[in-house]
This record gives sequence, structure tokens and C-alpha cells, in this order.
Amino acid sequence: MAHGVHSERLTVGDLAFVRHAFARPHVDPVNVFVIGSTVIDTGHPSEPTLRWFRDQEELDRVVLTHSHVDHVGASIGLKSIARLPHVAFQGVFDELTDLEARMARMRDHLHGSGNSEGYPQSFVSEEFPPDLPHYDVTQSTSVSDGDTIDIDGMRFEVLHTPGHEYNHLSLWCPSSEVAFVGDAVMPSARFDVGVVNTSVGDYLETLERLSELGAEVLIPSHGDPITDVSSFIENCLTNVNETIDQVQTVTDRLRDPVDLREVAVEVFEPESGMAAKYFQDVTAAYVRYLDDDGSLSLIDTSGETR
Repeated sequence: MAHGVHSERLTVGDLAFVRHAFARPHVDPVNVFVIGSTVIDTGHPSEPTLRWFRDQEELDRVVLTHSHVDHVGASIGLKSIARLPHVAFQGVFDELTDLEARMARMRDHLHGSGNSEGYPQSFVSEEFPPDLPHYDVTQSTSVSDGDTIDIDGMRFEVLHTPGHEYNHLSLWCPSSEVAFVGDAVMPSARFDVGVVNTSVGDYLETLERLSELGAEVLIPSHGDPITDVSSFIENCLTNVNETIDQVQTVTDRLRDPVDLREVAVEVFEPESGMAAKYFQDVTAAYVRYLDDDGSLSLIDTSGETR
């Protein structure tokens, strides 16, 4: 491992690529993928990641799966990468322009949990650094669902795969039956809340769409390639539907109005203050889904439901 990155060459069908997994101090590593001279995502803006990208003179294009900070780090943190042509789903480049303000809101959100335990200061400051250099992406191409991108002689189809984040894309290569799915799904087979623009309903639709692809392999941005795709998607669907039922059952049983923190503790049984805050955000996403479904009435995702 060099510069805090583990690299390996992978081949799926006719598609050859390199996975670079960048270590992070508080959470699982994040992957970036190089196909020919195109890189999918640019990691978190930590110094080991930026140091690695400084040496990648062969790169000539960036495709972003979504705008979360652990996927756009070198795109905003290094002038040499920011000047490369970038491709992303419609709306992402507006989000990049507003990224500093969005990160400030995230820091406020994580600090303002309303309970004595929560995300440690070291996590918040390292994951959402307040003093990050910010370079503007100057060559941007926005794509939509169904558009195609040629990467190293291979044709990829753009799939709109919201849930974790609304303006999220996946790249589907029909000839090799492989999809690069970013954070659309996680190896845990559980819904991973993106806090902003996140939706359980969209996640369910994305799962159904991925199940219809006929992919042999899914390549996520966290963890290893997923090879038993049909079983994995089935597990994802089972988990999310069971959680919907659990959240509904607990909110029906607890007093009216219901505190989200109580629901999160009963459903997810978090083992730390940091986990408790995360699962409160997850619970809020499920409550919004049930509110949209008419199963309950939402007062405030920071506190109560009826």
C-alpha cells in the first residue's frame, strides 16, 4: 500500500480497470476506478488521496457518480484535476459550486444533534474539512438517464440511480455485464442515508432497476465487487422492507408525538453516540418515506412524528 491506497487490477468480461481503495481514519475506504485514462470519482480530499492524484499525469477525464465530498475530493482540491473534463449527472455541478456551504451545513448538522453524544469533532473536521482549497471544475458535461459515454473503447450507459443521493448516476457496460454503482448500493445490503437529497422511495426504485439489468457484477464505491447480484439485490429489498415495517411498528406503539431518537434506538440498537446520530438520520429518511406513503404525519425530522 502506497500513500494510504491499495490498488488492484481487475477484469470483468472484456473490461479491464484498476481499483484504488483509499484508507480513511474513521470510516471504510473509498474506491476510485481508472479505466484507460478516465477516472470514476476522485476520492476524499484528504492529503494521501490528493498526493496520489498529483502523480496521475495520464488521466484526461473524470466521471463523478455524485457530489458527496468523499467522491469529489481531488476534483475540488487539486487544480490539475479540476481543469480536466468532468462528466456528471445533471445538477451535480451546481452542487459542486455550492459545496463549501453544503459542507458547513453538514458540520452544523453533525454538531447539532441535540444529545450529549454524537459525531466526534475529529470525524467532523476530517470528513468535512473547513479549510479545504476549492478549485472550480472548468470543463463540465452534464448527462441524463439513457445517455452513453465511451470509455477506453467501451460503451457505458448512464443510469439515474437516486436514493443515497438524488443526482446519482451509475455506469452500465452491457457488453461486460458490469455496473459501476457508486453509493447507490452498499456491500452491507442496507440503505445508506446521504442526509441531504436522500430517499428510501428512490432507493427502492433503484434496487428494482438494478435487478432488471441482468448484471453479472456490481462495482460499488465502498467495499469489494458484488458478484451474486440477484441474491444481493434480494437481500437489499428484504432489509429495506423489513426496516420500513419496523419503523412503522415502533412509531405506532410509542406515544404521540414520537421522538425520532426513540425510534432509532428501538429499531437499530446503536452501540455508540456516533452510531446513534447516524441511525437517527436513517430513521428520519424512513419516516419521510412513511409520511409520503400516508402511514404517518411528519412534524419535524429533527424530533417528532405523529
